[in-house]
Amino acid sequence: MPEADRTGNLGQKRKVMGCGMFAFVDESGYPRSTDSTLRPTLATVCIRPQDLRDITREIYQMKERLWGPGGPELHGTRFIRPRTLNDRTKKNTIDRAFSIMNGYTQLRVFAVVMERPSLPVPEASGRVGYHYFHVMRRIHLYADQLYHRESQATALILFDERDAKQDQQLSEAILNLLYGTHQRGLLNRILEMPVFVDSTINPGIQLADLVASVLRRYYEAGLDHRDPASSFEEWISTLHSNIRQRTQDFPRSETGGGTTYGIYTMSDRTLQEHAARVASQGDPL
Repeated sequence: MPEADRTGNLGQKRKVMGCGMFAFVDESGYPRSTDSTLRPTLATVCIRPQDLRDITREIYQMKERLWGPGGPELHGTRFIRPRTLNDRTKKNTIDRAFSIMNGYTQLRVFAVVMERPSLPVPEASGRVGYHYFHVMRRIHLYADQLYHRESQATALILFDERDAKQDQQLSEAILNLLYGTHQRGLLNRILEMPVFVDSTINPGIQLADLVASVLRRYYEAGLDHRDPASSFEEWISTLHSNIRQRTQDFPRSETGGGTTYGIYTMSDRTLQEHAARVASQGDPL
């Protein structure tokens, strides 16, 4: 495949109508006081339609080459753990998956890394947590940057499907957020039609899961404040560096406020204060 196809630097760019970007969203851990994870993380991998087919093909061919026909689902709980370093096939699979992502210069990764809540988080019916807004805000900003001359280009959000009831609840909560912020113009680039897909066959969701898992491991180990102290931590730091290459920050001039960081670390206090405000006032923000 010509390099121009992978970087989007073709002489004649294909005009994207309607859906200008697919944003695959998945999480590692949950922001609950009873959750086992210390730094629950929600991440998204944003891929242009013209890149998705090639990425899907590369992931499929990589799995077939390393595992044979079919290949496993790329899931953080199975692959992002110390034992993987003793399994060359597993490690090569993850290294290659991140290499594939880095081969597409228009692919972006955004995430919110939280602290495990110290107290139960207040919940409001039909509302999503503050971390969802921040992830979707970054999706909106990138879609707006990528397609600023195409007012109708939007981002389609895709989630890992669970069961029908949970998917319906999340869908309704996402729509409440989108419509509740519509007049403020904060998420207008996101199509009001969240889609739920089977992660076992969707490589976009699998990549989002891996990203969320790596970021959670990185921050749980405190590697944002110290050097790696083991082979596993060195590997996590390397994967984290790959993620950093595919994220971006949005300066004040693009957001109308302060800098919006591609990887946002949210404090327990911020999460709790927002949840309490939504529960008492009903405002999605």
